[in-house]
Order: sequence, then C-alpha cells, then structure tokens
Amino acid sequence: SCSNGTCEAVALHGPGQRLTRCGSGADHVSAGGDWLDEDEVLTGLSLPPAEAESLDGAAVVTSGGKTVILRALPEALIPKHMVHQAAPQTGSRRKHRLERVGDEHVVLFNDGLLRVLDSGSGEVVGDWSLPQHSHWQNLCVDDGQLLALGHSSGDNPVSSLYQFSLAGLLERRK
Repeated sequence: SCSNGTCEAVALHGPGQRLTRCGSGADHVSAGGDWLDEDEVLTGLSLPPAEAESLDGAAVVTSGGKTVILRALPEALIPKHMVHQAAPQTGSRRKHRLERVGDEHVVLFNDGLLRVLDSGSGEVVGDWSLPQHSHWQNLCVDDGQLLALGHSSGDNPVSSLYQFSLAGLLERRK
C-alpha cells in the first residue's frame, strides 16, 4: 500500500507462519503459534488501513477455516478474537480470499461465494453467489466497493469484472 508518498508491502511466508512488513524498514513477526491446529497455516491476510502504524487489527483466515482478528505485539501477532469458524473439510486446503471493509465487516471470498461477517460478533451478515458462468479468482475492496475478477472456461476465455457496493448488498438483505 502507499500513502503520503511512502509505500510498503507485507508478505505472508514461512509457510503461512510469518509476516514481513517492508517499507521504511523491515519488521518480521511470527503469526503462527499454538492457537493453530496441527498442520494448519495462514492462507489469507487482510491488513488494517494503510495509515495504521502497526499490524494490530489485521485479519487472517487459516487452512482450517478460522477467521481471526489479530493483536500486534513487538515480535508476534496473536489472536484478539475469532470472528468465524467454518466447518472443517477433510482433505481440503482452503483458499479463501479475505478482505476487511472498514472496522465493521470482514468479507470471505471462495469459489464465487461472498460471505460478509460482522468483525465484532462473527455473525454472518449475508451470503451472495456470483454468476456461475465465470471461474472467480480474486476479490478486492476499495472505498466500500467489492470488485470480483473471474474468467470463463473454454478455448476463448473471457474475463469478467463485477463491482458491488457493500452498502447496497447489505441494504437489499434487510
């Protein structure tokens, strides 16, 4: 991310056990620990807003289906609270995309399903399916807008980009 002319990057590695934050300096922190089950790793990461000075409040999703908000300590990120625990899937390595939307919501994205969670209570606010004609690959959030990228199968694949207003989705849910 870039703000005020300063850019930084955060890498999840180790595999899925460490974060490195690079910008004006480099910070290396442990993100795993005994709160993860055996062979469970972090598979998705969503950072606090770019203007935040620490990784406090980062959200992660694990291969075991946990969605957790983290608290930053000097050398480690530890669970602040679990937002969501999905039912385990035998033999599955979950590949969720995770995005924070402000302080109130976390969006999980997997295989064309958007699941919006309340980041405080962990309650499912809503589930939405994207059109099935595309293989959905990525999701990003910008200023309350959800952007989903996918492509169709076949000899001549066509890319699709869908834009949704989170507020609009939530309003229609009521």
